[in-house]
Amino acid sequence: MHKPRYLLTAACALCAASVLANVKLATIFNSNMVLQRDMEVPVWGTAEPGEEVAVAFAGQNLKTTADDKGDWEVRLAPLAASTNGRPLVVTGKNTITNANVLVGDVWLCSGQSNMEMSFNWGVTEGAS
Repeated sequence: MHKPRYLLTAACALCAASVLANVKLATIFNSNMVLQRDMEVPVWGTAEPGEEVAVAFAGQNLKTTADDKGDWEVRLAPLAASTNGRPLVVTGKNTITNANVLVGDVWLCSGQSNMEMSFNWGVTEGAS
């Protein structure tokens, strides 16, 4: 009577383990993003410990192995600015493709009311 329950539990555990083993990128990496130009760019994520991970972008093909905690990282060599979107492909036991990745200047902006002003306001209203 208990065998079906044990079989169901074992099947669920195996399915969960296979999902956890998939290579994953850090959440900061997505399609339609911009990577900083003219400097090394770290790309990192998680995978099953010991899993080989390959990263391909803009003609660069890098490989690494996930450490005993499952963490991995590669560094893309400096890239020139480009307005052509290219795929960032990460391959392990599965494949992740982030589409339309650009290379250029990355700006981090913060503030209060000045962040609500449109660019046009600075050109027309702010000019002396």
